[in-house]
Amino acid sequence: MEPNTELYLQGRHVTRDDIHVIRDLLNAHPDWSRSYLSKELCQYWNWRNEIGALKDIACRSLLRRLEQLEQIRLPQGLHKNDSAERRRAEIEQPVFHSREAIECPLKRFYPIEIQLIEKGIDLKLFKYLIATCHYLGWGKNQGTGDQKPSILYSAIKVF
Repeated sequence: MEPNTELYLQGRHVTRDDIHVIRDLLNAHPDWSRSYLSKELCQYWNWRNEIGALKDIACRSLLRRLEQLEQIRLPQGLHKNDSAERRRAEIEQPVFHSREAIECPLKRFYPIEIQLIEKGIDLKLFKYLIATCHYLGWGKNQGTGDQKPSILYSAIKVF
């Protein structure tokens, strides 16, 4: 980082002096976890949200970004975040389903029922189909808000 350069990360201006403080804390306390370091920095900077709570999660994100920019070297994380790996493994397990082409008028399958999916085998099927057949795939924020997953059912076939 250049001498008079300032970064803007997580809604906070980070100066060269801030980076020196972080490095000094890391050197003085190599046994601190990332979580403990972020809480200590928040207290040092008095970095709080509108209700007065420490912004330690934002601070951890700021620290990871500084490490990506090669400004600091963080201690090894205590907990491996494997939620992305679990999601990927869940989606990569094939869900057996009919791949038969539908080549007839839709009204042949009436009545059709639309069901919102929240859990179970239907959700696994939905995620698998989106991940393997849709051009955008399946991401961690899908299935939230207005994007509720649903499957069409008929007495004859699942679509």
